[in-house]
Amino acid sequence: MGMSLPKPTAASTSCVPRRLPVKPNDDLKDDPSFQQFKRRLKNIGTRRDTAALYRLLSPDFFEVGCCEDGPNYKGVPAIAGFKAMFARDPDLQWLLLEQAVRVGVVKTKRTYDGYSSERPNRLLFCGPAAKSPPRSACDFDGTDSDGDDLAFIIGTLVPLRVAPDPSAKTITALSWDTVQGLSPGSTMPDNWAKVRLGDGTVGYVDSRFVHWFLGPTLCFGKRETGQWEIRGIDLGGD
Repeated sequence: MGMSLPKPTAASTSCVPRRLPVKPNDDLKDDPSFQQFKRRLKNIGTRRDTAALYRLLSPDFFEVGCCEDGPNYKGVPAIAGFKAMFARDPDLQWLLLEQAVRVGVVKTKRTYDGYSSERPNRLLFCGPAAKSPPRSACDFDGTDSDGDDLAFIIGTLVPLRVAPDPSAKTITALSWDTVQGLSPGSTMPDNWAKVRLGDGTVGYVDSRFVHWFLGPTLCFGKRETGQWEIRGIDLGGD
């Protein structure tokens, strides 16, 4: 996983709830070849060119889920599963691609069937990735969390509103904040998430700007020819 989950620290008598900013994390920000590849991905995403996107999938493309080092599927079955997943929800693949391109990627610590060995053409970089400061026991109103309800806001000046409506009053503007999800997506209007900030403020935010720390990530690698490709998808989870 490319996420760095905030860990709770012990409460103190002077504990004050606070907003917790994250820092976008990109191990390849100084790699010209990957930055060029990102521009290509961004262009594909802007055009929503599915055929161009799928041409960038590795022949050994993999799918992996929670808690596993080896892939669930690899090659043709994984590619078919990837296409089927996004045929059911076309917006999801473009959202995930946009988030990975905008935030950045990090070298994964997971093995993925031997992909992340030290050989350059076997390294994997997955994203979107971000680092968050440790949270105290009084942040998020002191509620316990095992991490699966925590997310971060992608971007600056994203409105937090009093209701799930783009015309609703703005409570505050969010910029790379850590947030806690308060309701299942299935109970919310499309494209909205109810969240709590570290300081206890509750409101609604456009879910396109929200990425869950344990959510899915895309993984990229470089072929022996030097070309970058999409190596797989990590579906996330604990």
